[in-house]
Amino acid sequence: MRRYALSECFNLGAVAFSVRLLLKAGVGRISSDLGARFTPQGFCTTLGSVGSCPSESLALHKTTTGLALGAGAQWQFGNWGLRAEYERFTVYGGHPDLVSLGVIWTFL
Repeated sequence: MRRYALSECFNLGAVAFSVRLLLKAGVGRISSDLGARFTPQGFCTTLGSVGSCPSESLALHKTTTGLALGAGAQWQFGNWGLRAEYERFTVYGGHPDLVSLGVIWTFL
């Protein structure tokens, strides 16, 4: 995913910090798996024994690829930082969103 950043530095007395705005654009891939096991209604009553009821299974797998866009901001205070991001994906069947908040520690 390609990132573009714009940053600005501030100084409030003894505390210096910087703010960086982020824009993201790229391709997102989402994979979904669903599995279920069930017993057809009324089938066990004809057999008479609950333990011998046959069950059916269902499995679905879907993978889609689409456009992913995002924006965020990062505040850096010395070695520590805080980053907030929002991302939106365009995939078959909907537009899932992702909101994330992270703490950054730079040790080099």
